[in-house]
Amino acid sequence: MSSSLERFISQINTRGLAKTNLFKVEISTPPCIASHPVGSIPELLNIFCQSANFPATNIGVKELKIAGPTYKIPYSVDYGGEGIALTFLVDRNMDVKGYFDLWMSHIINPYEFHAYYDEGVTRYTTDILIKQIAETTRGLKVYENNGEETITPTEDMDNLYYVKLEDAFPRNIGMIELDSTAQNSVHKLTVNFAYRKAIFNNEIYNARKENYNSGVNVRFFPNTGRRGTVR
Repeated sequence: MSSSLERFISQINTRGLAKTNLFKVEISTPPCIASHPVGSIPELLNIFCQSANFPATNIGVKELKIAGPTYKIPYSVDYGGEGIALTFLVDRNMDVKGYFDLWMSHIINPYEFHAYYDEGVTRYTTDILIKQIAETTRGLKVYENNGEETITPTEDMDNLYYVKLEDAFPRNIGMIELDSTAQNSVHKLTVNFAYRKAIFNNEIYNARKENYNSGVNVRFFPNTGRRGTVR
């Protein structure tokens, strides 16, 4: 028992645990509203995003029976079905709310009620990055030409895990409740995004993707093309 407990404590001290509050969200401005004077609102969205989640992955299966018992075979994949919800704090000027109002008005025309084409300057989809970031960066090293080289931690290396939602767009803007009896409450806006697919990116996924099997704990630094071990 003590041996198991010691191994557990050792792994916690060595690897640490991912924390729910260490994340960042990056939403690119879609082409349909790029010509509008949105200013620094996209950066404000990234700062004011209060809650997010990593999407689910579901494998669709069909039952097959040739001889003997029925068994299931995979045939499709989806990423949560209804999309993903992001919750934002709303600034005093309501620019966060106005940004999403503008975006949705370029998906469905609010006067003629027809959908715009998702291409060219009217393209209303964009990519969203949801990132888990590290509390601390410990002993990051890479190995090049059979030699060891220490790398100074950067923001890119601090992105331990991230998901890119491709062709995302807001499909629902939640209600904002007003209450004259709430003296110190602030507005929060929940936006549900639909998207075509999710691209997962972490050390295990990248090691498999690049068919790299060194037998060590491999980390792939996305923006450097380097591999290394974590100590």
